[in-house]
Amino acid sequence: MTDQPLIAKIRALSTNTDSTWITEGDNSNMLANLFTANGIKTLNALSVTPKISTWEKIDPHHRYTKIYNRYAFAAVSIVPESQNEIPFSLIWPDLFSVSLTIDQLKILGVDFVASTHRLDDISSKTLHFESLSSRESNGRYLYRIIKN
Repeated sequence: MTDQPLIAKIRALSTNTDSTWITEGDNSNMLANLFTANGIKTLNALSVTPKISTWEKIDPHHRYTKIYNRYAFAAVSIVPESQNEIPFSLIWPDLFSVSLTIDQLKILGVDFVASTHRLDDISSKTLHFESLSSRESNGRYLYRIIKN
């Protein structure tokens, strides 16, 4: 579990211990737990205690509290600003999905992303994804969120 090339690469990139990762794409909710098990701060790892104060940052009117106020895995999708109509949806009693823009990731304190998708074309007026690697052995691209 600790000898995987992806984990070694992420540890090397996370020189700041306060850095926060998010996993996105296929099986992102499970990969997030692998990161956490290896001491990597990961926003979308299993929440035994709901992360109300975290998710409220992007849901200030509490429209989706019933979805994220639970013991749950969080499956993340990163979307362009124009595709973020309904950010939260309940998939199973212990799994919800959340669609996030790059600006919302920064609001949530995310610094890095591991994704099965190319994110090079997603940006905002103030932020973009900086590619940190070619596709890793487990099929993930690694990105840092940086200011334009």
